[in-house]
Amino acid sequence: MYAKQCKFRNANLSGTKLSMTISTPTFSQNWFTNANFSGADLSRSAKERHGMTASREYRSWASMIQRCYNPKAKAYKYYGGRGITVCERWRSFANFYADMGKRPEGTSIHRRDVNGNYEPNNCKWATSKERAIGKQLPSTNKSGYRGVRFDRGAWIASISLNNKATYLGRSKNKKEAARMYNQAAIVHFGPEAVLNKV
Repeated sequence: MYAKQCKFRNANLSGTKLSMTISTPTFSQNWFTNANFSGADLSRSAKERHGMTASREYRSWASMIQRCYNPKAKAYKYYGGRGITVCERWRSFANFYADMGKRPEGTSIHRRDVNGNYEPNNCKWATSKERAIGKQLPSTNKSGYRGVRFDRGAWIASISLNNKATYLGRSKNKKEAARMYNQAAIVHFGPEAVLNKV
């Protein structure tokens, strides 16, 4: 049974010790399969428990649930449609918040392994620059390598810095162009750089 929020009007509570238990919903896999994803039920039940439905953290959590379990969600094909799931622990907002903490300004949730699930050891709050480092290759990529494209008889290596493509060089060999990208990625992104496997 859900606890209701109460408003005290004109009550004299001086000297009265009040205690309140706040809990958040946890859901079985069956709930995700049969859920009404209009958002109304989820928001209402969660609000009654933690009062954070307007927070950035809650919006990130709710969006994560949607893209992994709601086939009608815009991004479902890139997440739930590819088999990406949310770990059992994080199906409770309270657990998600306890593990991830306050979301810093200018960040959103990021999976270190883009093919991995949403779980504590694979996620962090990250800036758009950090998220770009590990981005999945777009479907338009024909080379199979990050930062490599074919143009006028050669493989061109480039890297995106501050939303601008920076030319690195060209080669007749696709793997050589991929190595050019790797060298630049290490310099610009450091140890978190996602490198081409060549």
